[in-house]
Amino acid sequence: MDVDDYILGRAEAFSSVRLDAQHLWQIIQLGYVLSPQIPVVDGMRIAEIGAGTGIWLLHLARTLPKSIQLDAFDISDTQFPSKKNWPENLNFGVLDAFRPVPEHLVGKFDVVHLRYWLGIVKGNNYGPLIEHVSTLLKPGGYIQWEDIDPSDPALEGEECKKAHKNVLDMLYSLGFKFDWLKQLPEILNEAGFEVLQSTGPTALGPEAAPLATSVFVTGTAEIRHAITSTLPTKNSEFRRVLWTGLYSQLVLMNIPVGGDIGDEVHTVDQALTFTSGTGRATVAGKDQDVKAGDMVIVPAGTQHQFINTGSTPLILYTLYSPAEHAPTTVHKDKAQGDREEEEGIDKAPEWSRRSKKDNEAMGLVRGED
Repeated sequence: MDVDDYILGRAEAFSSVRLDAQHLWQIIQLGYVLSPQIPVVDGMRIAEIGAGTGIWLLHLARTLPKSIQLDAFDISDTQFPSKKNWPENLNFGVLDAFRPVPEHLVGKFDVVHLRYWLGIVKGNNYGPLIEHVSTLLKPGGYIQWEDIDPSDPALEGEECKKAHKNVLDMLYSLGFKFDWLKQLPEILNEAGFEVLQSTGPTALGPEAAPLATSVFVTGTAEIRHAITSTLPTKNSEFRRVLWTGLYSQLVLMNIPVGGDIGDEVHTVDQALTFTSGTGRATVAGKDQDVKAGDMVIVPAGTQHQFINTGSTPLILYTLYSPAEHAPTTVHKDKAQGDREEEEGIDKAPEWSRRSKKDNEAMGLVRGED
């Protein structure tokens, strides 16, 4: 079952394939499953949190004595393998790594493994996660943590860098920050750990690059799917800016039952696409019913109003051209949106109103030859 707002997929088969391919890429790149700096002792206990398919522990189980107990934890059991395929010394269980550790697990593990929490920790809120890991460990236990600071990648090629920036923009729009990853060794030191090994960004070797590229492309598709299909149905925010470009802006809106966006006129063009619920659109004084799959065009300077007439939230995406809101805008409700607009807090950035000619002169876009 899914109980959170995980930005990557779980339900589809390719999501599990991506996790398993990601594991293979990591092993090719690192050269090991369990760090050689961690001693292997009979009777020890090893856990992984955020285990997903459990591929790391399934791989590790093939290399360790049966006397070593392995425990795979995740907030969702959706990707756990069938129980008949569990090795005899490997158990799977549901555990929320941002909540207190159950008493029966406190101080029970010699090793805790984490991998790629960059897409789970939001707003630099890493504290509860590290506290959870510390509580799971025995005194003198080890953490093996593999992660990436996506804001400082080792990339080559302009197209690759452009694709990477698009992904970063999506992650930022969802509330992710990566300052904590830059400081992870220092953070762990402050939490009482001794850092035995830490490596920064490294270029992919020729053996790992093709697989890493496939993982990146698949992961990007899953994030886009989450933004357009999965997260909107769970989102309770009235308005969230998802992306702001030089000439356009994408905004997600969730109009509650009985709510509306307000009777208004904008100086920019809009194209609204409805993905869930039912409502009534009024554009230039004319009414029409709207439902999932409908699109409404609102030219600049045109009066418009959208009202939720159904029994569920009315969810829609608005494409503005150019931008209408601040790139970081998130409104919990309509009242906040109205207040921030009146106070001049929520307004489009100056750079979003520059001409194509100015952008070309500044080198921000390439003109046609």
